[in-house]
Amino acid sequence: MAIDEDIKIYTPPQAGAAADELDDLAAQRSTLVLSGQMEKAKRLGRELAQKDADSAEVAPLVRGYHYDLDAAAKQNLRVLLLFCAQQAIDGLVLPELLADAATAALQTELAETAPAFWGTVSDGMAFTQYLLSLRNIGDLNDAVCAIAGTFARMCGQEDNEDLHGLAKDVFYTTWGYIETRWK
Repeated sequence: MAIDEDIKIYTPPQAGAAADELDDLAAQRSTLVLSGQMEKAKRLGRELAQKDADSAEVAPLVRGYHYDLDAAAKQNLRVLLLFCAQQAIDGLVLPELLADAATAALQTELAETAPAFWGTVSDGMAFTQYLLSLRNIGDLNDAVCAIAGTFARMCGQEDNEDLHGLAKDVFYTTWGYIETRWK
């Protein structure tokens, strides 16, 4: 056996394949723009950016737990809302181009309308805590419990069952809101 029979030579993908992929992506984006789906995704992102502890969908949840949120807890709740929204967008808004458009619109709207809040979120530390809590969790119920535990811990009350319950309700409410608005 000759020595060069065992040597594998790397061959890069054909340049035409990458161009075809870009052409397909551009065609898909064009179709989504013309159908109005792209604007619908962006509108959803902008709506989600406005959600906070005082929003019509969230305030009743807070009142239901008879828990007064101080300014820091309201900030943590808004981070939770944003995290839940992005999780739901990724899970419900297809194709991926639309999910990306919704997320970009949400982030742009926050940067423009709530720059102080966006500054605390954009560094990624808060999201990192939620993402770390989801490591090695495949079941939705376990994921929601992990998110709830992270929220309570971020509020400085890890054992507060009301905060756990509130976070779970926020997750499911956010998911339901996006599911309904997306249809």
